[in-house]
Amino acid sequence: MDRNQELPFEDISKTPTELTATNILLRVVEGLAFRYRWATENLSEDDIKFRPHSTSMSIEEVNSHIFDLVDSTFRVFGGEKQNKDSLNSFQQIRMKSLLV
Repeated sequence: MDRNQELPFEDISKTPTELTATNILLRVVEGLAFRYRWATENLSEDDIKFRPHSTSMSIEEVNSHIFDLVDSTFRVFGGEKQNKDSLNSFQQIRMKSLLV
C-alpha cells in the first residue's frame, strides 16, 4: 500500500448543505489540509531544502512550523502535546501533521 493512501485529505468532503459556523470552520480546515497534503507530495530533497531567500525559511522549516501550529491547535481542543523530537524526517513530520 502506498504510504499516501493511509493519509487523510485525499479529497475534500462534499459541501455541507447548511451554512453554520462549524461547517465553515470545518471546510476551511479541510481545504488547508487537502492543499498541504498535495503540495508536499513527492518533494525531492532539493525541494525540501529549498530556501527562496537566505533570510527565509526552507520548505523543511515551514513544514516543522506547520506541525507546531497543528499541535498547538490540537492542544487547545483538548489533545495531548505531540512529541516532535521523535520525528526525524520531513515525511514523518508531514504525516503526523496530517494525522493529528
